[in-house]
Amino acid sequence: MEENDFANIAEFLAEGFQSDSLDVWKNRIYTWWVENPSMDPGIPYGWVVEKNGEIVGFFGNIPVKYQINGSEDIALAGMPFYVKPSMRGITGIQLLHAFAKQKNVKLLLNNSPNEASYGIFKKFGFEDFEIPFDGIEYLYVRDYGKMLDFFIKKSVRSQPKLSILKVLLVPTKLISPFIKLIEDKRAKPKKCNNFICSLCSDCNESFAELWYNNRKENSTTLYRDVETLRWLFFSKAFAGRRHVIKCIDSQNNELVGYFVFDITYKHDVKVMQLKDIYIPKYDEGIIRSVIPFAKNLAKKHDVAAVSFWPINEEMNEILKNKIKIKRSNKIPYLYKFVNTEDKDNEISSQSELLLSIFDPNRGVL
Repeated sequence: MEENDFANIAEFLAEGFQSDSLDVWKNRIYTWWVENPSMDPGIPYGWVVEKNGEIVGFFGNIPVKYQINGSEDIALAGMPFYVKPSMRGITGIQLLHAFAKQKNVKLLLNNSPNEASYGIFKKFGFEDFEIPFDGIEYLYVRDYGKMLDFFIKKSVRSQPKLSILKVLLVPTKLISPFIKLIEDKRAKPKKCNNFICSLCSDCNESFAELWYNNRKENSTTLYRDVETLRWLFFSKAFAGRRHVIKCIDSQNNELVGYFVFDITYKHDVKVMQLKDIYIPKYDEGIIRSVIPFAKNLAKKHDVAAVSFWPINEEMNEILKNKIKIKRSNKIPYLYKFVNTEDKDNEISSQSELLLSIFDPNRGVL
């Protein structure tokens, strides 16, 4: 695949993933390979399979800066992965084989497998990484009518059942605006400790310093320098939907952490989803400050619900107390260390794997 293939790839993906427009795919492709600070001429953009001059399969290859086994390096995220239904099977295996057999790389990532591709990834030696903590997600619901409508549309396939359930939903939809008013009043931010949250439109050196000063030497994790964070948080593809909340300790005016939320539509319902948390020195006061701030942001954008997930047991207890509605939710995340037989690519048994769901994939970028 070459740069002059970008337009054709965008059209192919827009046809395959019809929930997103052609312009959305063009913006994503621009972000993945033109704006990407880790892109290098030696790294393939991806691979296509053609039949009679027509694209029938595509697998993208997105570099992202990583600390691997304590050293600055590049990981490759494999996405998006799409094969026309009539060509599925050997075509998908060919594409995944091309991705998995790359040289001069240590770590491959994918966190957007569907049920069919998941099994193929596993056969190629990819392993699961458990995200989020304890497989739990908490939902702060502002509009119960819309959220119940969303879950019914997502889960119920029978048209007669769907019609009956829609009728049963009417009372909930009638009282939902009043519940929303009550929730919005309760969500008003209050200064309850020394941590102050605010939205930011850029990340400066304080973001990088926070990571540099607290990173674990032998860990394998996203490299949180300014260039990489600006690319992930503020690229053109995310304009208007990605919101970065920074948290400052008012006692010394220093950055102590940040949270990233995406506002998107799921089955025509507007939702706000937590995508990234970075708090190197955990303090429950940070969590207690960001929850009301995020709720108020949800009110401002009139979203139906906000999803939160914990990073540890302490945060889990706070969310359990403040949000209450929880459900099981395992985010698919696959990784594979490759070329480890090379001496330069050996991965220490002491290396700690700290993957982030913010690595580039179709759902995030």
